[in-house]
Amino acid sequence: MTAVAASGVGHYAMVPKWVLHSSASDRAIRLLAVLGLYANRTSWEAWPSRRTLARELDASLSSVDRALRELVTLGVVEVVHRRNAEGEPTSNLYRLKYGTPGGASPAALPLVTDAARSIHPCSGVASPVTHRTRSIELEVLTVAFDERFWPAYPRKIKRADARKAFLKLRPNEPLIALILAAIALQARGWNEPKYIPNAATWINGRRWEDEPEHGALVVGAPPPALEYADIAADFRRQGPG
Repeated sequence: MTAVAASGVGHYAMVPKWVLHSSASDRAIRLLAVLGLYANRTSWEAWPSRRTLARELDASLSSVDRALRELVTLGVVEVVHRRNAEGEPTSNLYRLKYGTPGGASPAALPLVTDAARSIHPCSGVASPVTHRTRSIELEVLTVAFDERFWPAYPRKIKRADARKAFLKLRPNEPLIALILAAIALQARGWNEPKYIPNAATWINGRRWEDEPEHGALVVGAPPPALEYADIAADFRRQGPG
């Protein structure tokens, strides 16, 4: 059981061993600890704003969202979207689930259980998962497609085909970041819609792996090029398992 305790050095949070032994990222584990600090000690529910979490982690809102998706897919956090009396969105409710999923012992868990991290690091493709985890994974990936990939891709045709290709790819979070950076960079050269490939074709062709045009990554290059270079370098540095 995870708990929050106080000592001579102040409050601190403890994280379950099974979470530490999962493939959750360091930031996701830190986010779980922060949520524990804010949680009610009876219900283990917390409701800090995303900006508060970003401040606690010294991270961007998008980084908080990525870490949260890992925790949700791992099964250690449940998110309840709340609204005020006027029906307007307010801070989320986060319900912490510290027990090992399904009652299994940590030793019985697969090495990787969440969609965002259950991959060979270089391939960016998820490894086999249980039926329950697979269902959660598809839900997470569908949200990633609808809220991140599709809004970023400039040619809005054959959405169903694009979603099918995206879900078949099963990209992890680092690969999604690389894909979005590649779209931002390549879109600078897509001046005429007729020359923009369909999104499904782009995904199936693994076009994020295309080499940037000569000179695109030199000093003084535009921000999309520099962001792509940084993300691609991080992706390659992960190395095999």
